[in-house]
Amino acid sequence: MVRKALILLLSATLAISLVFFLPGCGQGDKGRADAYIDKGDNYAVKMEAEGKNLESALKGFFETLMGSNPESVGDVGGPLEKYWSALYVSIWLAENADAAYKSVLQLNAAEDQKKYASMMTKISEKTLALLDFIKIWFKNALDVILTKNPTKIRDHLTGQEFVNGQNQMAVMTDEIDKLAAEAIQYKQNKNL
Repeated sequence: MVRKALILLLSATLAISLVFFLPGCGQGDKGRADAYIDKGDNYAVKMEAEGKNLESALKGFFETLMGSNPESVGDVGGPLEKYWSALYVSIWLAENADAAYKSVLQLNAAEDQKKYASMMTKISEKTLALLDFIKIWFKNALDVILTKNPTKIRDHLTGQEFVNGQNQMAVMTDEIDKLAAEAIQYKQNKNL
């Protein structure tokens, strides 16, 4: 009788252990969701910092272009190189943040975790759209700049397409900032 009880207890213990170790089961998903959220948040924080580097690189590029030595925009370590570096690092960070948050959505996580991950996924997707927009907008400007035709360059940099691009970036950035503030508030309210 004792032997049968020990076998049943061992079987029950094994079954409970498997619940915690099998993907998609038990408390393991909550812990994994927390880990993915932390990972996504770390990428998001770095992405915000890199976004400031990108903004600074763009500003430096156009200031140098309008300055006394416009040819230096293409120097090694110069504004153009800083721009490309900041852009591609920003894209990489946004893609990794997006993947981390989407991983939460694949788990049997708590609804609070899933909602936060969903909010942050929306932010990372909008950030990627903004970065894609910046890349195209800047490439169009760079194509005109590479003509080295002062009239074309001046007309483009003061023209409606260029200004509309700046305005669109501001609108997209404001939307991302608003969504980020909502997500941060939600995370704080839910103690995630």
